[in-house]
Amino acid sequence: MTRQLSLGLSGEDVKHLQNALNTIAQFKQPKFDTANALLKTDGIFGVRTKARVVEFQSRNNVVGDGIVGSITMNLINIAMDVIKKLPAPPPPFGIYKRMFAIIYARMFHDKITSDGRIATKTGYPKAVNGVNITPGLPFSQIGAIAGEEDCTHFISCCIGRPPAMKVTGASIEGGGLPLQTAPHVKQAGAYGRDTVPEMVPHLVSAKLATVVGPRFQPRDLPLTRHNILTKLQPGDLIAYASKDKPANYEHLVILVGPTAIACHTRSRFGPEFDTIGFPWVTLLRLP
Repeated sequence: MTRQLSLGLSGEDVKHLQNALNTIAQFKQPKFDTANALLKTDGIFGVRTKARVVEFQSRNNVVGDGIVGSITMNLINIAMDVIKKLPAPPPPFGIYKRMFAIIYARMFHDKITSDGRIATKTGYPKAVNGVNITPGLPFSQIGAIAGEEDCTHFISCCIGRPPAMKVTGASIEGGGLPLQTAPHVKQAGAYGRDTVPEMVPHLVSAKLATVVGPRFQPRDLPLTRHNILTKLQPGDLIAYASKDKPANYEHLVILVGPTAIACHTRSRFGPEFDTIGFPWVTLLRLP
């Protein structure tokens, strides 16, 4: 966006804004839905366009002034980037807010999560390489983190109820699933779970996830890709294992596109699911 958009302006950038707001509204998610009729895409920033902007801002904890500046446009761009990866609008809003989970994954895939913790083989350090660990701190400011094993903790924050955090003026929160934080994780001041072998049975036993197909499927089997494309959707999870046994779960990711994934290991957001090296996968469909 090259200029700030407000009441009375017109042009192709206003038409782009109107089209974006209409597209976002069709996905029926709380932060992006609208109680009003879709906008006429005439490129004129009139009172209806302003009202729709104010509504969008209010739903996203931004000052509802009806002016589209950098913060509001950034939120719109985030929503549009996520939607481009979705094959179709998600089901109606329920216990699990998929769009929130995907946005959380995008915002924190290369940062310390909003609880201000990162899991390693030796626990949850307060500082790494002489840098204090704080919520939202970019990994680029920390450097290599010895023994990092944060994939499950990161996914917990994506799909669950970690502390909300303001990022570029917007409140970013997880998908809202009522995960039970493991005692040792809680003692460390972190949220959720931190190992895949305990996370998968917790999700299934709490009826927060359903295993799709055989519990262990070969990662490279064409049928596995077919099952992901036809039986999962963005916001669902894939657990990876070195052997086809529950004790051998090694990694956990969230789908952010039809077959694209995000995780904390190597700060991934967008690579294909089959780029993860483990040979077995479990497909987990969330509510």
